[in-house]
Amino acid sequence: MRVVLSVIVRNKEEINIVMDPYFHTLIAASMLAVSFFVGKHFSSKSSIEDIITGLLDKLEQDGFIATEVDANGEKELIPVSQLVANALVDAKKTLTNYKN
Repeated sequence: MRVVLSVIVRNKEEINIVMDPYFHTLIAASMLAVSFFVGKHFSSKSSIEDIITGLLDKLEQDGFIATEVDANGEKELIPVSQLVANALVDAKKTLTNYKN
């Protein structure tokens, strides 16, 4: 079984490429190899950690997340419920001080 792949180039000439099973297998195996090596390159732990650290720092600077540094020196995310609870306690203190 042969499949003809037609490609039209810039000067509008048509190029026919015959796709026999061997050529198709070569293209598929090549794409699998490329995908494997790209995944292997981007899966290195240090580069992923750098990307995640940069993303979390940017989110923290822009005010989308809140973090605190623990005893080990690592940043931990603060739950939204804790932030809301702290804000309510502060608001209540402010109101009681304002009334007195």
